[in-house]
Amino acid sequence: MASQMAGVQAVLESVWAEKRVHVVDLRIRSGLAMIALIQALSGRGNEAPQLELLKVTAVADDESEVEVWRETGVRLASFASEMNVPFAFKIVLFPSQAQVLGLRKTQLQINSKEATVVYSEYALSPLISTPSRLHALMRLVKSIRPRLMVVVETEANHNSPDFGHRFVESLFTAAACFDCLDAKDDDPAGMREAVGARFLGERIRNVVAAEGAERVVRDVRIGVWRKYFARCGMLEIELSELAVRHARLVVNRFPCGAACVVGAEGKSVVMGWKDTPLLCVSTWKFVGPKKARAAVEKKQRRRSGKRNG
Repeated sequence: MASQMAGVQAVLESVWAEKRVHVVDLRIRSGLAMIALIQALSGRGNEAPQLELLKVTAVADDESEVEVWRETGVRLASFASEMNVPFAFKIVLFPSQAQVLGLRKTQLQINSKEATVVYSEYALSPLISTPSRLHALMRLVKSIRPRLMVVVETEANHNSPDFGHRFVESLFTAAACFDCLDAKDDDPAGMREAVGARFLGERIRNVVAAEGAERVVRDVRIGVWRKYFARCGMLEIELSELAVRHARLVVNRFPCGAACVVGAEGKSVVMGWKDTPLLCVSTWKFVGPKKARAAVEKKQRRRSGKRNG
C-alpha cells in the first residue's frame, strides 16, 4: 500500500487543478491505487476546481483478466458514488502474442479536454520476455502523451542469463519477503500461507527453474528501466517529499514498520525490508529521445565530475 500512496500522490499533484481526469491503469487488479485516488480527489474541497469526471481505463493483458477487472470496476464505481466523485470505468484488451499492435489509441478514448496519466504497477516487467509487446505498449503510451506515467516495479535483478546470479538474487528477495511476513503479529485469513506458497513460491520456481519464453518473472532494477525509458524518450521526474512522506506514514502504521526502509534512489523511491530493496516507485514524462538522452548525459557528466573532484 505504501507504493500506491506514493504513486497516487504523484498523480494527484499532476492533475490537482483539472476538472476532468483520465487514468489509464495498465494492471489494475484489485484497484487499491484507484481507491486511494478517488478518496484523494474527493478531498480537494474548495482548493481546486470541482471535479467533473474521473475516468479509469483498465488495460487487460488477456481475456481471463477481463471478468476480474470488471468486478474491480463495479467496486470502484460504488466507492466513487459514496465519495461523490463522478466516475466512469472501461476495460480494453491488450492482445497477446499474435496481435501485438491490437490495442489502438482510439480504444482508450483519449480526450484533449482530460488530463491523462498512466499508472503502471508491475505491468511492464512481465513483458520483458516478449520485447515486441513491451515496445508496442510503450509506443501506445507515448502516443497518448500522458501528463505523467507512474511506474511501480520489483527492485531486483531476476533477469540475469546466469542461473547462479538469478538464484542468489531470488534467495535474498524471497528471504526478505518471508521475513516480512513472519514479522506480522496476526495472519488474517491465512494470508501468510497464501502469499508465501502461492505467490512467492510460484515466482521463485519460475525465476530459478524456467528458461526461455517460460521464464516470465524477469524483474530488473531501476537503473535498467532508466536506460530503457531514456531510449523511449522519457524523462524521470523526482517524486515530491510529500509523496515520500505518505509512503513512510503507511509503513509506520504497522508494528514492524521500523524494519521497512523507504529511501530515495536518485529521483525515485525504493522501499524494502531491512537491507533488501523490494520495490521502486518512479515517475516519468515523455520529452522525446534527444532531450531524454541529453538529461542522461548531463547526469553522467555530473557524476564523473564528482569522482574526479
